[in-house]
Amino acid sequence: MRKNELSRALADEFDLTLSQSARIVSFIFGTIIQLLMTGKSYQHSGFGCFLVARRKKRKIHNVNKGIYVMLPEKKGVRFLPAKTLKKRLNSPTIKRKARSKPKRLNQ
Repeated sequence: MRKNELSRALADEFDLTLSQSARIVSFIFGTIIQLLMTGKSYQHSGFGCFLVARRKKRKIHNVNKGIYVMLPEKKGVRFLPAKTLKKRLNSPTIKRKARSKPKRLNQ
C-alpha cells in the first residue's frame, strides 16, 4: 500500500476529502520521523515499535581494489512487531492463495 492508497482509505472511512486525509497521513508520519530524528522510539500497542538503530563504525575490505576502508557509524530505523501482530499474521484463519502449478500444453 502506498501513501495515496492509505489517504484514500482514510478519506473513504471517515468521509474526508482526499486532501484532508493526505494531510493527516503526512502529519502522522512526519511526527514519527521527527521523533526518530531526536533519537526516541515510537511505539504503537498491538502493532509494533519503530526505533533508531546504530551501526558501529567498521572496517570492510574492497575486493576490487584490495584495500580496507573504514565505514563511519550510521543510524537507521528498525521495526519490532508486537506479539499480537505476529500472532495475527501467523494465525491459521488468514487464507493465503495457494500457488497454482502452471498448466502444461498437451502436444
